[in-house]
Amino acid sequence: MNNDKSVLTILTDTLATVAERTLVAEREQSAVKEERDQWFGFYTAQKKRADKLEEDLQATYKRLKEAEDHAAQMEDERNAARLVAERKRAELETLKGAKSHE
Repeated sequence: MNNDKSVLTILTDTLATVAERTLVAEREQSAVKEERDQWFGFYTAQKKRADKLEEDLQATYKRLKEAEDHAAQMEDERNAARLVAERKRAELETLKGAKSHE
């Protein structure tokens, strides 16, 4: 009977130890899950921010390209106007020269 009591005590102690370790493991698992969820939330927020910045960057590149195209067009128009002005000036000089010969 004494032997049965010792076995029962050992089994009870073992069961209590297993239950205690299970509770500790469950708490640790819960803490790890909570930390993982926090990191996932942080990652998700950073990913959204990075995507938004990428979108803004692409829009800025597009505006820059449009501005460069517009500047090139304005330069072409300025050069064309300069050529017209030079032609008119030459024409005027020719007329002045012809008038002075009269």
